[in-house]
Amino acid sequence: MNGRKNGFLSKIYLALIMFFLYAPIGVMIFFSFNNGRTIVWKGFSLKWYEALFNDNRLMSALVNTLLIAVLASLFATILGTAAAIGISNFKGKKRAIIQNISNISIISPDIVMGMSLMLLFTFLGVIFNFQMGFV
Repeated sequence: MNGRKNGFLSKIYLALIMFFLYAPIGVMIFFSFNNGRTIVWKGFSLKWYEALFNDNRLMSALVNTLLIAVLASLFATILGTAAAIGISNFKGKKRAIIQNISNISIISPDIVMGMSLMLLFTFLGVIFNFQMGFV
């Protein structure tokens, strides 16, 4: 009996978490079709999407974002596959050490990792005199 009660409560808890995580996204999508500029509903319209797709800067940013996502996925897949093959060749203590080192990026928060990489690339840009950008 107690297991069923905990299972039911955990499902409600999970549903509430999912609701609070995804509700703002749903509200934003809903109001993206609003004809007005505020949260007061003025009627259904696609004018914001028309403005989005007619803005050359935003379309350029979208193309760059998609290109970076595809390239990052491709490089991560190649690097991850090579690392998995390399780790599988090690045995014993060396293998455990390499696996622990490879988990650092999972343990480290994304913000800390992003700031560290930004500082590294800024530092390298000053030393080697290159500008940061798409390349």
